[in-house]
Amino acid sequence: MLSFIFGVIAVLIVLGIADLVLGPTAKSSGVVDHIALQSSEPSESAKWYSERFSGKVMYSDKEWALVKFDNINVAFVLPDEHPGHIAFEVQSIMDNDGFSGHRDGTMFKYKRDKWGNVYELIYYKNKKH
Repeated sequence: MLSFIFGVIAVLIVLGIADLVLGPTAKSSGVVDHIALQSSEPSESAKWYSERFSGKVMYSDKEWALVKFDNINVAFVLPDEHPGHIAFEVQSIMDNDGFSGHRDGTMFKYKRDKWGNVYELIYYKNKKH
């Protein structure tokens, strides 16, 4: 499944059609920020994956956790809190159009592609692009 997702991302970047997927509200940076998997126990999931696949737990509590791997970050989220998704970093957003704030100060917006997959646009306010 992950190889399929990365294949789709590569095609979007190579063909330069990422803006068609993103819409007019954000400018793509071409970076996958993270993939989020749903778990009833985010902390335990983070620990399990980090121990088995050489990741580093960057944050963990009972609501969500983040594991950093060499090539990607994986978030573990409660099913009632966030959908499973892939997150793309964007360089800018226009007028916060439908974006909300995460507790870490990032701005985000969930969308669906035409096949029903959930993706997130994430913007780091203090990051220089």
